[in-house]
Amino acid sequence: MSKLPLSKLPILIKLKDLGVESVEISFSGSGDSGDLDDVYFYKAEGKYVNYDEVNSNPIYKEAQDELLGDEMAEYIDYAIEGADWYNNDGGFGTIRLYLNNMTASCEYSQRITEDYSYEGLSIFNEM
Repeated sequence: MSKLPLSKLPILIKLKDLGVESVEISFSGSGDSGDLDDVYFYKAEGKYVNYDEVNSNPIYKEAQDELLGDEMAEYIDYAIEGADWYNNDGGFGTIRLYLNNMTASCEYSQRITEDYSYEGLSIFNEM
């Protein structure tokens, strides 16, 4: 579990130069595996960078490749203090990187299964 390596800083600076203010990465898992699902880019006032813009600029593709790797999964483990998002019922969430001050926030949900059983239930109101 660790923070992101400084090797990720150049791509974050490139995104910032494009006007991107935050990057959101979604993650989910269960069974015995987890995935970083997608990367979303946001400009001023939370305006989502649309699909056409992402596909027309190679910097976004580079950012997707760099940010959907093992280092980000390790950073997510660090951010949620080792909560197990990839085993058993797993979990899901998002981590948001704020490029103006190079901080992050994370929202995470843990899936939990609870089993109940009931016996000796009456079938009729009166008997």
